[in-house]
Amino acid sequence: TAIERWPTDNVLRLVTEGISAGLVVEGEVNFESVLQKIQKQHKENHQETKRLEGKLGNVEFTSKAPPEVIQEHRDRVKTLQQESRLLDSSERQLRIMMPAKD
Repeated sequence: TAIERWPTDNVLRLVTEGISAGLVVEGEVNFESVLQKIQKQHKENHQETKRLEGKLGNVEFTSKAPPEVIQEHRDRVKTLQQESRLLDSSERQLRIMMPAKD
């Protein structure tokens, strides 16, 4: 398959829902800056997930909200969780690619 032909070094692999993508990481990369951005996005996803789960866990909200709003919230939580898994994977891979500090 195409994945088996990917280079083994400096490729950031993103795999979700049966879709795989490989991004070659080359040239001058500020790994610390990239990691900070990933961590910031992961924190924002976590906060949004907690907010939505809080609403979905609130009986007063779920008893009054239209079913489509509740479903939208559930779908958004699922999407945020998938994004968080990708961010976790990306962070781990980038840490491996980072040059050793002297």
